[in-house]
Amino acid sequence: DEQYVGHSDSSIQEGLSESFRQHFCGTHFFNPPRYMKLLELIPGPDTKQEVLDTMDDITCPSDGDVSGNVLARTSKEQALVGLTYRTAFNGWDMNARVDANYRGKMYATPLNLAHNGSRTLANLSVSLRDENWDLSLWGKNIFDEEYVANTFVLPSFSGYIVGLGAKATWGVSARYNF
Repeated sequence: DEQYVGHSDSSIQEGLSESFRQHFCGTHFFNPPRYMKLLELIPGPDTKQEVLDTMDDITCPSDGDVSGNVLARTSKEQALVGLTYRTAFNGWDMNARVDANYRGKMYATPLNLAHNGSRTLANLSVSLRDENWDLSLWGKNIFDEEYVANTFVLPSFSGYIVGLGAKATWGVSARYNF
């Protein structure tokens, strides 16, 4: 017979119906979840045993591995595709490149409750080189896509900090080799 021991705080359930209290169960992932594949079930004082058994069946296979969730702040899908064109131009080597970088949605929490969506960024560079000079014109996020770069959970405030990614950035680089 299994026992569920937790640090249940019955004040969380104050004022809630008996049916709600009987079906209430908190959870706690141990960190970092990719190494510590443990999930604690935290019953309330009125939680029914069948609720705990169902939660255990849903969240924990027989080997105890809860790694089915996607690790927070990582994406399962990433892709980079680029096209480069090279040619000689008036005694210079010219190199032109355009690329697109895709990142799938990233979850903000180990429970995979909130995510910041996918994004695709386009970058561009054109460079001229000779024996001594290397001149480049480059752009990052050239279509100025507004996207969420990362999200961090603020458990004490039940909220999130959202970090937006860089806007379109353009630059020129010049280098001389002696």
